[in-house]
Amino acid sequence: MKRIAFVISTQHLKATGGIGTFAKSFTRLCYDKDIFVDIILDKAPIGTTKDFVNSFLMPFQSDMHYCDEPLPYENQQIKESHLDGDGVNYAKIINFQSIFIKRSREVTYDAVVVNTQEAIAAIAVLKTECPVYVYTHSYKQVFFESTMRDNCLPIYHSFYETFMFYDNVIVATQTEGNKQLLHDRGINNVVVMPLPLADKSLLETSTEETSGILFIGTAETRKRYKVFIDLIKQTGLPAKVMTSLKGKASFEAEFAKHNITDYDIRVNITGVEKADFIKSCRLSFIPSKMESYCYAFIETVPHMPVVVLDDQQWTHNFEPQYYIKANKKNMSHKVELHYDMCAPRNKSMEYIKEINQTAEDTLIGILNV
Repeated sequence: MKRIAFVISTQHLKATGGIGTFAKSFTRLCYDKDIFVDIILDKAPIGTTKDFVNSFLMPFQSDMHYCDEPLPYENQQIKESHLDGDGVNYAKIINFQSIFIKRSREVTYDAVVVNTQEAIAAIAVLKTECPVYVYTHSYKQVFFESTMRDNCLPIYHSFYETFMFYDNVIVATQTEGNKQLLHDRGINNVVVMPLPLADKSLLETSTEETSGILFIGTAETRKRYKVFIDLIKQTGLPAKVMTSLKGKASFEAEFAKHNITDYDIRVNITGVEKADFIKSCRLSFIPSKMESYCYAFIETVPHMPVVVLDDQQWTHNFEPQYYIKANKKNMSHKVELHYDMCAPRNKSMEYIKEINQTAEDTLIGILNV
């Protein structure tokens, strides 16, 4: 049986995040194909992260390994005094390298899939005999020159960019469009490794009544969640939100500020609960400007119209007939128009089923080489 190390930080292993969703879908798919997965973490998961990991470790017969005595992360980041944000965390790099070396002495891996920046630095320098796939979850890894600010300092992205050119590293990205953008930067060791759906129940239709405009994501600048707030304020339609615990507080504050009372916020939901909540919505609004893929699109488009803003740079990943373009001036009109339409979603469902099947076939094809 093949064995793969899936390397990810506890910080990113969240039920509602794109990286955490990939961890679950990747592990499920490998289990279906008799490939064993070790989840390699920098430190022990706690709280909701631990609950999320356990929710798919046991059903998919995977193992979890992490540093028993990790270095602490306080005061370990390089900072620039005039900027806020995350710098290079050398303690996390050491923790990843420590547990990976320990585990590599116990078992032989056929491949390594890296999902966290610090793990790239930790593992790339080891010159492993098996292929190391570095996954482009961060939009900054694809749109490197973007001026859109995230939570990280410029030094953070520049430091990890260097490891993407290592001979033993294969950069894995979600689409052919992303691959071309990476090639344009001189990164030629790239493969397309699409994201399969974590919850297959999203490929099943529902006949239940629907209502509300759905927003999926955190309350951060690049997600442009305040544009969603403006949309709700303009249309007066019910708001439905899937976010993190921290995001919930931000949305509640914004809703209160604008006297919006008709809303439903769900925190860290997964599985059937997540699928049912998505299917209960009438329309999906995705204002996010920068995404490496946009998982929210493939989760929602089989079930409802999806409205996006016309300056988004991730829409090259999908066929244009499956989303509705709007701008900040006409978005309320576009949303209200499509909110009242009850057009069948058969073609959209088939489109996503095809994307998902291609993702699964491609992923297994790569890992079986």
